[in-house]
Amino acid sequence: MNQKRIGILTSGGDCPGLNAVIRGAAKTCWRLGYECIGFLKGYEGLHDPVQYITLTPQNTTGILNQGGTILGSTNKGRFAATVGIHDRLDIKRDLLDGVKTTVEQLGLEGLICIGGDGSLAIAPAISRIRKFPSSVCSEDDRQRSVGHGVYVWIR
Repeated sequence: MNQKRIGILTSGGDCPGLNAVIRGAAKTCWRLGYECIGFLKGYEGLHDPVQYITLTPQNTTGILNQGGTILGSTNKGRFAATVGIHDRLDIKRDLLDGVKTTVEQLGLEGLICIGGDGSLAIAPAISRIRKFPSSVCSEDDRQRSVGHGVYVWIR
């Protein structure tokens, strides 16, 4: 595999603008020479069963005015990392091991995680399994965020 790959997922509750973020991220990937992989059903698409589509200019054209997310999302699935406002749960090791296998098999150079505070609480655990540096744009850093939160790690 010569072409570099970036993954993208949307997680948590649905909200306006998710397709615009997907389209913008995918276009940026293509301009930089990366293949963009969209994981279906949020973090759930990263592990058994792994579910993804390759995002192309053809299948992302016309999505800006569609509601929801073309990738789908899961709220409070197997990867849920929050209980209440400030309580955090550890993600089960077998899930993280499965994600690590997926990331390695697909040769991902990074993962763009789009969601709110609950969804973004999961992203650091995912980034640690590969020892990738990470960058967080959160609700406290709106001048650099898309919507309320995007978590990106790139090796």
